[in-house]
Amino acid sequence: MPIMNTHSILLNGIDGYVNLGNPQAINDIGTGDFTIEARIRCKNEVVSSSYHQPIVTKSTFATGDWGFNLNAYYDDHRLTFHFDSTGLTANAGGAKLNGDVWKRVAVTRSGSTVKFFIDGVNTSTFTGVALFSISNVNDLIIGARVPFSVERRFNGNIDEVIFWNVARSEAQFLETGNRSLLDSELLDPTLIAYWAFNEGSGTTVFDSSQNGIDGTLNGGVTFSTDIPFTDPIPPEPDTWLGTKVFQSTDYYNVIDFNRENINAEYLRLKLIDKGYVTNFTKPVRNLLRSDFPYVETINDLRSNINALINIYTTKTALPIIISSDQVQVFDCEKANELELPQQEIYELIDLMEQLYRYSGTFSAGQEVNL
Repeated sequence: MPIMNTHSILLNGIDGYVNLGNPQAINDIGTGDFTIEARIRCKNEVVSSSYHQPIVTKSTFATGDWGFNLNAYYDDHRLTFHFDSTGLTANAGGAKLNGDVWKRVAVTRSGSTVKFFIDGVNTSTFTGVALFSISNVNDLIIGARVPFSVERRFNGNIDEVIFWNVARSEAQFLETGNRSLLDSELLDPTLIAYWAFNEGSGTTVFDSSQNGIDGTLNGGVTFSTDIPFTDPIPPEPDTWLGTKVFQSTDYYNVIDFNRENINAEYLRLKLIDKGYVTNFTKPVRNLLRSDFPYVETINDLRSNINALINIYTTKTALPIIISSDQVQVFDCEKANELELPQQEIYELIDLMEQLYRYSGTFSAGQEVNL
């Protein structure tokens, strides 16, 4: 099931920010194409006429290292993007972001073209922009700009901060609409970072992409239930996501676990709901990276797979041997022990369809759709 939006972060405009360190995955974008997007709700209060509302920054203004800064700028909160050492500013056509309402903002680069989007709509386009790199030694910050001062703090809510290493189109922004990223999108190799801020408590925010760029809340920033959208209750899985054969150079992460979990639920629906299995526990919930690695969840999934193996194959069930120390060194052999049985069971469904076609359960010759 996809991530469900439950929280945003609320920054007080004085000393609140999120520090994400200096992530290599962001630096790797370099001079390549990118998309930076976020949901923001700017408060109307303005400290001064030079007040910045930094959304996402990676720069040190005091040393002249501009890096990049996506801002709701000045007292009318126009969307702007500062970049490279010359401090050029691209103003999004004067579009206003104030009014204490949620807005979805984004900036993209494709070659020498920079585009701005507000609520999915392309508000302005700049061509012939000098090539600049977003790679630098500065920390990636949400809600503030270095050096920290009250004039470089975001005052309001931020949610759904996302980095891609491609320039997303207006059609893609409009298609995703008001929802969290789907499981298939979390597996997209062009997704570099995704902070959904659904933790609800604590001081850590977790990246739901495969890069694990986790951050720390600092100062006057808290979790808030004021959110830009509410996700619909997701339908039961109706898609088989396939399996993966792990090599010694691979590693098992939360994306792999969630894919297996969705597959297990898919199998459960195919088998239980047709009355073929009565003692199979529903798989554990979809995990965030903040949940992983938890021994119990891995063992629960293995137990579920074991239940299917016991009923539909003659193979010996997989032993539940994962422990807290083993999970930290989860190797490809153990990962394949989870993957391969699912693939075998999935293939057995096709065989079962043939076997039941002429069984006493159905009329002779009746087609059976599992």
